Amino acid sequence: MNIKDAMKARVSRRAFLGEPVDADVAERLMELMLEINREEGLNFRFIENGGAAFEGLSRSYGMFSGVRSVMVLAGRPDDPERKEKVGYFGERLVLEATAYGLGTCWVAGTFDRHSPALGVPEGDELECVIPVGKARGEASLRERIIHRMTQGRELLPEDIVDSDGELPQRVREGLEAVLSAPSAKNGRPVRFTWRQGRLSAAIPDTYHMQWVDLGIAKFHFELAAGGRFERGNGGVWDPEGTGGAGA
Repeated sequence: MNIKDAMKARVSRRAFLGEPVDADVAERLMELMLEINREEGLNFRFIENGGAAFEGLSRSYGMFSGVRSVMVLAGRPDDPERKEKVGYFGERLVLEATAYGLGTCWVAGTFDRHSPALGVPEGDELECVIPVGKARGEASLRERIIHRMTQGRELLPEDIVDSDGELPQRVREGLEAVLSAPSAKNGRPVRFTWRQGRLSAAIPDTYHMQWVDLGIAKFHFELAAGGRFERGNGGVWDPEGTGGAGA
């Protein structure tokens, strides 16, 4: 499975077997994290035994079980693009892990942010964590209930774009990929504007996690349509841009 296939196959998993990630896969994920950290000024880390951050009903409300390995997504507080980059590159890691057959779940709040198990250096800003590992063969009853509770009506590309004309097939495919992207509270806050052959992506910026959602959405769009989005709220898509997810 490649990461384009993983984009379609990915679902959030919350019930894990408590087993370690295979050493070669963990090494690949750590190498990718080091590359991202070096190029983007972030501090992503793979924690082999980070499950303690999910222990206890007071933190995870019992929504997670068997968590062992955790990808910790943090960065510098003075980086104005930190949240969007966390979403963009965190989703790259999610899809890489999915391509290796692992389960993942974006988590922003239902864990102990101050747990020593996460090893967040003093001065870093922790945005999210992603438990990663071998998921149970079938979704648990709890997972199925959560999935039903968080799913709204099925959206179409036309629901997330304000357009002045017919969308090119390439843009439509990108928007369809965005609809498969995870988002905080399943809010799907990212909206696109297509005007005179120019596409931009924006959020209402009413909730801090929307910036992470913006990065995730841009990654999905680029993976399907190619090109590259500018960073920032209202960033414009360059269909000839290189170095993006679809490169």
